[in-house]
Amino acid sequence: TACEEFFLCGHSMGGKVVMQAMADAPEKIRKAMVIDISPRLYPGGHEKIMEAMFSVPLDRIEKRSDAEAILSNLI
Repeated sequence: TACEEFFLCGHSMGGKVVMQAMADAPEKIRKAMVIDISPRLYPGGHEKIMEAMFSVPLDRIEKRSDAEAILSNLI
């Protein structure tokens, strides 16, 4: 059977995940604990890095240096 209520605990980035889950589906969260992070907005700045990482064709990477070569051209 599917679980209908959850107990969540998150630290740092995991705390952000817990806060988002509480905002998205509060009826599913029975209790929550957020450790070592606050619900404030942090400045961005990693968008280019994330875009580059998601563009790496993982099915064609055989070794770390393959990924590094692709990323070095994008970042």
